[in-house]
Amino acid sequence: EELINGVTKTGAHFGVKLNNDGNFSINLEIIPELMGYVIGQKGMTIKKMQQEFDVTIKTPSKQSSDNTVRVIGKAEKKVLKAREEIIKICDAKRSLIPPTHFISIPINSPQIKNQLSSWNKEILGKYANLDENILQSPDRLHLTIVMLKLFTKEEVKKASSLLQEIKPSKQSQ
Repeated sequence: EELINGVTKTGAHFGVKLNNDGNFSINLEIIPELMGYVIGQKGMTIKKMQQEFDVTIKTPSKQSSDNTVRVIGKAEKKVLKAREEIIKICDAKRSLIPPTHFISIPINSPQIKNQLSSWNKEILGKYANLDENILQSPDRLHLTIVMLKLFTKEEVKKASSLLQEIKPSKQSQ
């Protein structure tokens, strides 16, 4: 099982099971940030999918730490179609969620830090009403290389592992 774009995506048959009651079902792990998009305003999105695909879609309560969405239906094909629609919604909405992590390079040059400090003082001198908190502190100066959206421990672990792989070794420097 692999989490891609905030939704579990599995191999053969995507994890569809035939239950004892004769219904087919599948579980999808949906990150909490995307759950509201799957449900929709006043439940309209989920209701539309249930009608369109003739399935029941069960979501966890807001208080639950469980992120499992369960799709149940009489036809395996319709359960898979509902799954595809849920994944499509999650893929489309993931871009709306703000980044959770970023990779940056600190700017430690004493010359640059001193210049920024002088500039900050000059600006604050010219504009007495200006809140100094809107100016960047020289000690926090950095260059952001990339912003990431890592919503699960697995995504963080995977990103960390990839960064370790591309990290230059001390011998090659």
